[in-house]
Formats: sequence, structure tokens, C-alpha cells
Amino acid sequence: MIGVLGFAALAVDMSWLLLADNQAQNAADAAAHAGLIVLRNERDQTQAYDVAESVLGMNTVVGDSVVVDSETTIVFGGWDFGTKTFDPTALYDNAIQVSVARNEGSTQGAVGLLLMPLLGRTTGNVWAQATSALRAREIMVALDISLTWWNYGGETEHFEGARESLLSLLEYAWNDGSPFPGDQLGLVVYTGGAVEYAPMGYVAAEYASWYADWDDEENDSTQGLERCNSFYYPWSTIYKTYSFETSMIDCSYPREESADPLYPGTDIEGAIDTAAAGLNALGETDALKSIILVAEHSADCESATLGSMSGTWTYSPACNTGAHTLARQASNRAAADDISIYVMSFNQDNIGLHRNRLRSLVKGRGFFAESDDATDLPEMMESIALDIPIALVQ
Repeated sequence: MIGVLGFAALAVDMSWLLLADNQAQNAADAAAHAGLIVLRNERDQTQAYDVAESVLGMNTVVGDSVVVDSETTIVFGGWDFGTKTFDPTALYDNAIQVSVARNEGSTQGAVGLLLMPLLGRTTGNVWAQATSALRAREIMVALDISLTWWNYGGETEHFEGARESLLSLLEYAWNDGSPFPGDQLGLVVYTGGAVEYAPMGYVAAEYASWYADWDDEENDSTQGLERCNSFYYPWSTIYKTYSFETSMIDCSYPREESADPLYPGTDIEGAIDTAAAGLNALGETDALKSIILVAEHSADCESATLGSMSGTWTYSPACNTGAHTLARQASNRAAADDISIYVMSFNQDNIGLHRNRLRSLVKGRGFFAESDDATDLPEMMESIALDIPIALVQ
């Protein structure tokens, strides 16, 4: 009978300790994850610590709320994705490690056993740990720079909204001079073709030069980020085009320059492929890779003579459908490489066809956002920046 009771006590109390261990692990996981969300959004360790501690207190281990003490700790440090190790003395903080303990050294003591006291054992120790770390974020923006940002009928320039959205992403990543380590950005611009305008680089190193180049107020009229340049002659004044921008691609790319250029179309396939190639070239398997496609309209084909008042606009539904199919295929290729695609649509004419086609390019963690007001674009970009997720790595 003593032997039977001993085995029964062992089984009951092992289950009891297993329950306590699972509860401790759940508390550590929740606290580490919640704290890291605050660290990412607010970049403030004090706020992150307070939230992590609060979440711990919402959890219980065998009926007792978890409290922070010398054994239950919340520590900030650096997580190395290569070695899968946490270093509390690292030069950067991209992770939170939460340990939850119920032992003789903790404030609440070890977990009291149920039946083992009959055999002389009264307590058992429980310990759990979770590390929540920010993966390096690698983001390539594919920015439509075509002439159609200009509303010919209303004579209104909308490209400034796109520029401001790009700057808002850069500011978010820069975070007043304390960007998270490992975060990289890059920029592809496209019209009828796509080119890599700013190769992938670390925000910490490239912020100043990028901001000066991308901000219209920081550069003069002959350089910097602008919608496609327009240096052809003769140009009809109906298009209200800008002067030659030395760092931009021409408005009929990839066609040859001419005095009577064609509307080049919108090569979204090329934009996605170029952006994906820039991300894949980094070779980082642990980074969260994302493309943010900023589009004025869906993929289409070249159609009109731009440089002549007598130019006739043509429209080929079949060709445009084919261009969209190629864009869809490019988005599928990116998704196969674990690249998420967010789509920001400036649909100034509220055209349903463009909306549906662009929405279909969303992949992975991405989502679709649209407005007919270009001043909404910076806020839309900020929502994307906040959405790019974090991961519980251990």
C-alpha cells in the first residue's frame, strides 16, 4: 500500500509541477512578447519594462500572481540570430529576456506539493524563460514615378504625397537617431521599366544622405528624387512636365529617347522583380523581407505619343491584362522567396479595375491600402511600418 501511495503521490505531484511549469512558461512568453511590442513601437525601455511586468502580474503560477524579484527577471539585450544567443551586455538592444522562477530564492518560494509531503518532500522548483527579439527588417520600396501623378484635368501635382510617404518610412526607421540594429531599406523607381535608385543599405548609415536626396526641400531643382524627368523636345505644355532631373530615369524608359516619345506604360512586374532581387542578394535568412509597392495605377502597356499635341491615346485592354498577369507572376515569385508585399494605391480617379488588380498583388503579411487623396499616403506608409511584425525567437 505504501508503494502504491508513493507512485500515486509521484504521479499527482509531477502533473502539478508540470502545470506550474507550463503556467510559468506562458507568463514568460506573454511578457517578453508584450514588452517587445512596446519597445518596437515606443523605443522606450522603461515603458517596455513596465508593460512586461504588468503582463507577468496578469498571469499566475498555481494560483499566485507572478511577481518580479531576484529570480523572476526582465532583461534587455542583444539577440544574435546567427548563434541563437542572448547577450545582456550587447552594444544594442533588440531583445527582451524574461525569466520566471518559483524556487527557494524567489519571493513566493518554491511550489508546494500536494501528496509528496507524506513521503517527506514538500516543495518543487519551477523555472521558465522566454526571449523575444526583433528580426532585422529589410524593406524595399518600389515607387511609381510616372507622369500620371500629374492630374492633367485638374492641373494638380500629387507626387509630393508619395515623396512624403517615403520620408515618413525613413523617419520611422531612423527613430531620432536610434534605429534598431540590422534594419535596412532600399528604393526601386519605375515607369515603363524599373531601376534600383537606392541599393539596400543600413538605415543607421544611410539616413542622412537618403533624406537629403529624397526630400524636395533639401535639394535643388536639378537633382534628387522626383517623378520621371522630362527633357524631350518638343514637349506639349499640356503635360506640365518638370525640367531635367539628372538622377531620374527618363519618362519613356526603357524606350530610346526621342523628340516624340511614347507613353512607356507601367512595369510593375519589373518593379517587383527588381525589388525582390535586391532583397535576395543580401542572403539574410532570418530577416523579415518586405516590398512596399507604391502605385498610381495598375500595370499597363505603352500606348501614346507624349511629345506631340497631335498624339493619340490608345488603349489595349488585352495588352494591359497581360501586363497585370506578369505583375501577378512576379508577386508570386517574391512570395516563394518568403517576401511579403504591401500595396499602397493612389487611385485619384477611383477606378475599380486598378483597385482590384493592385489588391491581388498583396502577399504574405502584407495588406492593401488605398486613397484618392495623396496627402493620405504618409499615414498609410506609417501603418505599414507599424505592421511589419516581430517574432518570438526562443
